[in-house]
Amino acid sequence: MPSFAQKNTVSSLKKQLSTVSSDTVRIDISIQLSESFASINADSCVFYYEKAFQLADQIDDIKRLQKAQTSIIKFFRHKGEYTKAKIYIDKGLEVAYNRNNDFLICNSLISLANWNRDLSNLKQTSEYLTEALKYSKKTNDLYLKGLIINSFALLYGELNEKEKEKDFTIQYYEISKKTKNTYAQAIALNNLGYFYMQRKNYSKVLQYVEQGILLAATIDENSMLYDFLNLMKGKALIRLGQKELGFSILESTLEKAIENKHVRSIVIINKYKAEFLFELKKYEDAIDAAKIGVNTSKETSYIKELPELCTILAKSYKAKKDFQSSLVWMEEQKKVEQEIRERKKDKEILQLEVNLELQKKETENQILLQKNKNQRIFIALIFTLGLICVLLIGYFFWKKNQKRLEYFQQRIAADLHDEVGSNLNNITRIAKGLKSKNINPNISQGIDQLVKKSNTTILNVVDVIWALDEEESKLEDLIEKMEAYLDGIKMTSKNIDVQFIKKNISGKTPLLINTKHHLLMAFKEAINNIQKHTHPTLITVELDNTNQKLKMNITNHFSSKKDASNSTGKGIINIRRRIHELGGTVEIKDVQDHFFVNIELEKIS
Repeated sequence: MPSFAQKNTVSSLKKQLSTVSSDTVRIDISIQLSESFASINADSCVFYYEKAFQLADQIDDIKRLQKAQTSIIKFFRHKGEYTKAKIYIDKGLEVAYNRNNDFLICNSLISLANWNRDLSNLKQTSEYLTEALKYSKKTNDLYLKGLIINSFALLYGELNEKEKEKDFTIQYYEISKKTKNTYAQAIALNNLGYFYMQRKNYSKVLQYVEQGILLAATIDENSMLYDFLNLMKGKALIRLGQKELGFSILESTLEKAIENKHVRSIVIINKYKAEFLFELKKYEDAIDAAKIGVNTSKETSYIKELPELCTILAKSYKAKKDFQSSLVWMEEQKKVEQEIRERKKDKEILQLEVNLELQKKETENQILLQKNKNQRIFIALIFTLGLICVLLIGYFFWKKNQKRLEYFQQRIAADLHDEVGSNLNNITRIAKGLKSKNINPNISQGIDQLVKKSNTTILNVVDVIWALDEEESKLEDLIEKMEAYLDGIKMTSKNIDVQFIKKNISGKTPLLINTKHHLLMAFKEAINNIQKHTHPTLITVELDNTNQKLKMNITNHFSSKKDASNSTGKGIINIRRRIHELGGTVEIKDVQDHFFVNIELEKIS
């Protein structure tokens, strides 16, 4: 289970990621999230690394692109999943060569070199590092030079050239100090400590690892680097005679490694513990520690320490005079050594496949270069034809838009005619009625009706003209218009309560003029029908624009219905016609004391 601290860190970073708008900050947080998930959930770890990589590629942030690529490759290398690591190395190389960026090419070559070193292909490792060094000189980047120097140090360690290993590690440390890279300094100090641990110079080990612990603590006390530095300190103190202090450091480091699920740390610390307890002739305790190391190794793919653990178990059982168990662990040691040899063979086969793939790619590149020499004229012809096609397509769409504009203008003219004509006819009819009835109170009432109808006509005309205004063609503008219309209802009808609910609405969402017009008219028609046919108590309008899919739900809660004998049903027909023209759907239901209109549009811009 992940520790409380890890859960808390992940939760905090996720919250930050959902709120920040800066792309660079989003990349940094994604990388931090991936590193936090490394010991918790491999899929989440990869997801956030890829998120960081893709975003950095989109915004052309070379440094962060490099950081994301290096991190995910390192993650798979540490897990021993070399095939997956190679996929991301190839992806990084492809991006680097496409961009023709020396910094990224150099970084990818370093990753390729380290990958080959993991597979024990040391000649290939040296060749890639030499190539990377050429690119680092072009970039004049100290950080890249430091990575190459460190990789050379590790290579010489594999070749058992200890003095060269030490010299290159010291160079790496000096470069990391110049670049003020705390993490790189801690790695260099860790490597120097390990170098002197092999030499059994424990005073030197303490000198370097104590500096490294201070630096690693400022970065992350939950990292494997922090574990390795502490376990070397514990072992060095034990060898220097400070057994109690050294052993307590090993124990506390082991607790932290178990909490953070650092498999390699758990195995190595238990191996050190078992060795130390065996020397103290505490054979039962040595067996317990060694068995924990063995079980942890077998649960994972990390079996490098298994032979030594089996040896400790065999020696401990022999010291207890349990010769049968000792023989069992000697046999187990042989099996493990055979498995390691088989894995090395698998690595060699994998490397042969990789070399074959590289040769194929090189051949393909040569063929492409040859083809390119004969393709210039062909490309020029294609470009010319493409330009002609673009012009023809552009002309076609221009003509199509002209027809659309003409149709839209005709329809708006018809709308204006219908709105204004209908209301003016009503005004004429009322006026004739007033003329035939020469009664002063009725004249006053009729005049009021005339004023009301005139105002309604003006508002309708204003709304139609507003729908044509391209400067107010955003979803926010439409919402303001709807809210203003509802406010008018609240002012004139005191018994009606109005609610307007907005979900996932962005003021920057554009609207086509056609969409804006039909939505407003459908909205007004629905509200007018509510007032015309019922005695509403509560009108609720809900707008939801999740994933650019607009949903508008208008719900009418009423106390009773009005006489519907004169209803023509044209209002509902008009709503359906308008929404269907936009490619949407309309659902209208009448349920006891309320009914609702539900409108859905797949696309609004």
